[in-house]
Amino acid sequence: MQKYSPELIRGYSDRGQLKKLWGEAFGDSERYLDFLYDCGYLADSYIWALADSGNLLCACACLPLCGRDACVYLCYAATFRAFQKQGLMSCLFDAVKASGFEIALIPAEESLFDFYKKQGFEPSLFLCRKHFRHDSPCGKREIFSPESFDLESIYQLYRQTYAAYRNVLYKSYDMFRAAVLESVFFPGGGFFRCGGGYGFVLLCKGRLYLREPFGKWEMLVRSFSEITVELPPEKNDGKTPVGFFYSPLGRWEGSVNHLLNE
Repeated sequence: MQKYSPELIRGYSDRGQLKKLWGEAFGDSERYLDFLYDCGYLADSYIWALADSGNLLCACACLPLCGRDACVYLCYAATFRAFQKQGLMSCLFDAVKASGFEIALIPAEESLFDFYKKQGFEPSLFLCRKHFRHDSPCGKREIFSPESFDLESIYQLYRQTYAAYRNVLYKSYDMFRAAVLESVFFPGGGFFRCGGGYGFVLLCKGRLYLREPFGKWEMLVRSFSEITVELPPEKNDGKTPVGFFYSPLGRWEGSVNHLLNE
């Protein structure tokens, strides 16, 4: 096994290497990643990386949350395949944790839960998922287009459903609009409506998921022959862990309140 002497770089700015890494790890196109930078979701200052002799080994993004410098949302954590299984991501996580940040993250898949638990993260955000199947789907659903969707009024309906809850993701119209525009990059998914119901649809490993449904969302669900729904808060029994949290204080109880309710 080759040994490396990785250099920690906070504020990594070689977007060419990052695009290769994230394209390999997540299948994201350069056009999509350019969009994330252009809309302000990603910025050079958010990127932490390990590099060896100028070659990127692994990286992650730490996005500021709630206007607090000490709270970040960690995402886009990936290691080039050629450098995996050498403890590099654990080293990078150690560096982020040593900075004193409280860290929230949503694992890309359940197989990563144990890894994050070993890193000191605790389950902190729970959702209820329910699977729906319809032999005779009904209703005419539409996918987002700028010409047919009045996003400002739709956002007000979204806020009526989610603004009072911890797991609201889009606390401003600009963030909501960016998420809707982002959805067009995912084949098989997008931002849909049907009969007054709205939500983000994602195709993952051959299964459709409806996330953050609002309005008459049951009507949108009935337009699909099969779909798994992350239920809105009033129907949420909190059985499925989806988010993890780390606190340098060694305790995370109560921290999620200020992290997600600001």
